[in-house]
Amino acid sequence: MGLFNAVMALSGMIDTDVVEDERLARHTSYRIGGKADLFVTCHSYHALRRAVAVLDREQVPWVIIGKGSNLLVADAGYRGAVISLGREFQRTVVAEDGCTLTVGAGVMFARLVNDALSRGLSGLEAAPVLGPDPRRTGGPRGSAILWTAGLLGQRRG
Repeated sequence: MGLFNAVMALSGMIDTDVVEDERLARHTSYRIGGKADLFVTCHSYHALRRAVAVLDREQVPWVIIGKGSNLLVADAGYRGAVISLGREFQRTVVAEDGCTLTVGAGVMFARLVNDALSRGLSGLEAAPVLGPDPRRTGGPRGSAILWTAGLLGQRRG
């Protein structure tokens, strides 16, 4: 059990990239932070499910950082696995009504606003966000917490 077995099990998994001793400064918007024992990028929901199952089985602590926007990481790094969300989490899907967007946790806020505007949807571009403005910092949609942005239960645009 442990980190070695987790690396062995995760290495070569479909839709999963694994890097040992990865500097987290490369993956945060503030460009600070020490090394993580493991840095795992999951490109699909199935890969995420499998990775979490392996880490739990091997008793390796883990955390999901999305795309790392507005994240402060200690210089000591993280003892365990840091999971980043890849391709499948960067999708925006428009419902049949043409007004409802389902947005992955890894979608950059600026891209979401541009996608909405290109589809003739408006209102989202004025939404306030938590922390530094991801429209300027390039943060993912996950940083625009709905209740903080004042959108919960409301239709915009």
